[in-house]
Amino acid sequence: GVIKPNSSIEAFKKSMKREPSQFKTFSDKRYWATWHLQFVATAQAQDLDEIIDARYVPSTQEEKDLFTLKQKYLFSIFTTVLQTDEGKALVRNQQQLRTFDAQSIFAELHKYHTNSTQSELTSNEIMQFITSFRLGKQPWKGKTAVSFIAYFVEQLRLYDELTFHQGTTLT
Repeated sequence: GVIKPNSSIEAFKKSMKREPSQFKTFSDKRYWATWHLQFVATAQAQDLDEIIDARYVPSTQEEKDLFTLKQKYLFSIFTTVLQTDEGKALVRNQQQLRTFDAQSIFAELHKYHTNSTQSELTSNEIMQFITSFRLGKQPWKGKTAVSFIAYFVEQLRLYDELTFHQGTTLT
């Protein structure tokens, strides 16, 4: 049989219906961990694993062409879903450079939210809540003790995720 020169590109274009609407908006840094989890799962489901892997470098021309196509797709999504100041700045910078490098936007966003003073401040705020909030003594915005416990457990998970990544580098 005849081998198509751009078979992986054609496969990417046809393999599944791309759904930009499946990507959730990221507008509040406090929800980084939740957004990150959803974003990675959605990106993987839409065959964008290479973009979210900061170490990936395409080697063949076909891989480079496919990578460029995936970069442009995810960049267009980032222009809509990244609504934090940091996210908007990263998108604008890539737009000005005319590189539309979604891979570096994701890597920089990840580094900012897990390895920066910002994440340390957030983890300190979470720890302060975990160690000092007194249910019944302080007003709780939730309706039930069960909702408080669910929120408290989520804060523990967020704290663990933030402090696990501090001091490590994404390469």
